[in-house]
Amino acid sequence: KKSKLQNIGRGPNAVSLEQVGNMQHSPDGHWDEQGCFVYRIVRVCAVRSYPSTDDKYRTNHNSSFEVGLLVSVNLVRHSRIQGSANGPFLRLTDDSGWLFEKKEGDVMMQKMPVETGFWKFYVDNYPAGIGLRKNPIDSQEQFDERFVTSLPMNKAFCDRKVVSKSNVVFYRVQGTDGWVFDRRGERTMLIPESKIKTGLFVYVSRACISIRSDTSVAKESMTSRVVSSGDLVAVDVIRDSPTPEHGNGPFLRLTDGTGWLFENMSHELMMEEIPVVSGSWKFNVVNSVGIAARFHPVDIPISARSSIVYGLNDECICDRLVVSPSGVDFYRVKGTTGWVFDKRGGKEMMV
Repeated sequence: KKSKLQNIGRGPNAVSLEQVGNMQHSPDGHWDEQGCFVYRIVRVCAVRSYPSTDDKYRTNHNSSFEVGLLVSVNLVRHSRIQGSANGPFLRLTDDSGWLFEKKEGDVMMQKMPVETGFWKFYVDNYPAGIGLRKNPIDSQEQFDERFVTSLPMNKAFCDRKVVSKSNVVFYRVQGTDGWVFDRRGERTMLIPESKIKTGLFVYVSRACISIRSDTSVAKESMTSRVVSSGDLVAVDVIRDSPTPEHGNGPFLRLTDGTGWLFENMSHELMMEEIPVVSGSWKFNVVNSVGIAARFHPVDIPISARSSIVYGLNDECICDRLVVSPSGVDFYRVKGTTGWVFDKRGGKEMMV
């Protein structure tokens, strides 16, 4: 037989089995409700350590809660006192204490509609990414240290959705109690999966372009690296522009990790996609000094070369083919991100 002193639940709000019989429902017949609830703060009230409005249970936790902010609740408990003007009492999901919907009949918290569904996003907000929050609040104080920060282009799968008064949309990350949000001011924090394409793509540059450090055409995002007109580049992410009306984008993430380019700038074509053929090819290197694999389907400059060198008579097994405008065939070496090529200036490099 289990001891009546055994606790159930977790954290400082755990209760003993002896108390279970007293927490099933209120004298009015209202049962405790468990689940994912979100409430908006109507009047500032201090968090309590116990489901009560009594000031002796006041805590200093989350003293930054302000009117209009949203809080996450996992248990709604109606008052155990017949005809009470207090409650229902709301247990915060992070187990930090209790709030209450009414105090002496005055509304303190308003229940918000929470939508259930399944949403898939890529994390944005370069370069920081996004950290999960304990409540649907964009505040550093709400950062949930139990979870690592999701870096840009990490995927986020969400199962609850709530909209704040400022129209910021908060999503609960599936399998956690943590919340993320779609934007911060004008900055995008989450990108719907439908706005992103992943895979292997190759583009040819139509102008000399500076590689950007993020998804922007702004000069402030320029890096020291440049793509020359006619160069081919390999891309693993194509991201739709968040502001297509400006004529910029889609944005292209380079496979070598050096940054981003863009198809259009101010409605002018800058990069054009060319076909990538899938297949299986086997070659032997015939160039006397071998071939250094390239980060992109381009023979120059030397900075485009990787540290992998295929020597004379080495075998190269490849799985992608791109034909450059100059007629040189570039092949991606299977299992790598490196590229080799069939000829240079009419001289065979592989057969």
